[in-house]
Amino acid sequence: MNLYMHNVPGRLRVRIPSLKANPLCAKEMEAFLAMIEGVKLATANTVTGSVIVNYDPHKADPQEILDRLQMQGFWAPQAAQTGSERRTEDLALKASRIVGKALMSLFVKKAIEGSPFAALSIIL
Repeated sequence: MNLYMHNVPGRLRVRIPSLKANPLCAKEMEAFLAMIEGVKLATANTVTGSVIVNYDPHKADPQEILDRLQMQGFWAPQAAQTGSERRTEDLALKASRIVGKALMSLFVKKAIEGSPFAALSIIL
């Protein structure tokens, strides 16, 4: 799973795979984020593997929060995706599945209809 980051003023969500099924990491991350000036609340979810940080946009900067997460080893920005990148990746995956199913269906149909050569013609 890739990392994912989304920010609107006052709310930052970061998906971090190491949080999944890891309550100790979640508690450490929440405690660490609570020490940052301007952070109102940090809630780590071990089911989704994400942390939501509610902050005062006048006192805390989301980039600073991310930088601190990175310095502590919780977050790696080179692996992070924005929402639009993630949606594009999801759409590409869905499209490849649809094309794969269509080709398999066509292959099976040709194989049932006639000779193995008809099915082979689809591959070539």
